[in-house]
Amino acid sequence: MTGDSSNVKVRCLFMYVREREPERRRLLCLKITVVILCFPLYELVL
Repeated sequence: MTGDSSNVKVRCLFMYVREREPERRRLLCLKITVVILCFPLYELVL
């Protein structure tokens, strides 16, 4: 499962880099933070 989590992070980073609007960038940043914080918990549950 660990390969999956790094995959998700890379995809989120790509989306962040490609996003130009500051407002949407802030939202993406929040989402990425949530994903990075929650993924280990998610993996523990599974």
